[in-house]
Amino acid sequence: MKVNLANLQVVIFSRNRHEHLAKSLRYWDNLGIATLVLHNTEQPIKSAEIPSSTEYIVHAGPFAERCEIASKVLKFKFFIIASDDERYLPTALTNMVKELEENQELASVGGQAVAVMTHGLKYSTTLAYKSQMNYENLDNNPERRFEFHYESGQNFSGAMYRVFRREQFKNFLVVISQFSDISTPYIFEVTAELFWTLIGPSKYLNEVFWVRNWVVPPIQTGDWDRKQYFYEWSQNPEHAREFESWKEMITEIFDFLKNRSNIYEKIIFHRMKTEQGEQSRNQVLKKQKHLKVKRIARALTSIFSSKYRMKELESQLSNFGVAVRNDELFTALISITG
Repeated sequence: MKVNLANLQVVIFSRNRHEHLAKSLRYWDNLGIATLVLHNTEQPIKSAEIPSSTEYIVHAGPFAERCEIASKVLKFKFFIIASDDERYLPTALTNMVKELEENQELASVGGQAVAVMTHGLKYSTTLAYKSQMNYENLDNNPERRFEFHYESGQNFSGAMYRVFRREQFKNFLVVISQFSDISTPYIFEVTAELFWTLIGPSKYLNEVFWVRNWVVPPIQTGDWDRKQYFYEWSQNPEHAREFESWKEMITEIFDFLKNRSNIYEKIIFHRMKTEQGEQSRNQVLKKQKHLKVKRIARALTSIFSSKYRMKELESQLSNFGVAVRNDELFTALISITG
């Protein structure tokens, strides 16, 4: 299945994980979608595994440095960041690009996410980030967009996983490339959420575009400590200098933030609620560890149509009025779990 997305490139930041990256590149190449890969590794993937549709750059450095490199090689009109172990659905991407083409005031367009996780011998799928249903933050005033996103009490969670225009995306990469010395990796998510809220109007389509991979554990290393959440980091006196440095850099970018120190308190409170939800979800996933089985046992279940336990997901999508291409969803799920 090929799609007409010649004006969009998927940008993948990968760290080692050769198997996941190679599978991901096959998926995108089969769809005819171009990719840009910034790979932090000392053992690059073999040239035979790199499709002609992929621009592959090796840089054994942190995420921030790779963002700076990426900002200098952007050639397409639209971009979207992707993990090496997750997938987007092509029809939804097409519709997201169409929204940007038809509405020049929009800075970014997102969509709805489905998560896949292990469930005994099978997998289960669920609708993720329900707070983003019908999300539209379309005011032309950045202060009112901030109030809508951070002060509505809806616990909105939109960050960097949506379609962007080239110039704004380039500016975003340059901004977050400054944070290589900050010790919490969540600084990138928090900055992305703030950046795309303030940079311009945005909306989320009620269509599934993202398949989140909650089967594979996220990267956890000494210099990418996912246990150090943003809220805890911001409240820790040991990181006070880092926190103040981040605030200064963000304030320099957006004049609107000057003389509004209480805004950072609102961001911290908003992030605290988001991270509490993430921690609760991680606890649920940990409880299922004892249900893991060998790959051969899981393969035996593939003959059953209920392998992904889709009935509950179908009910959720129907209740929320969310559209999805089932054929594309299954292709993405098979690409992740196969």
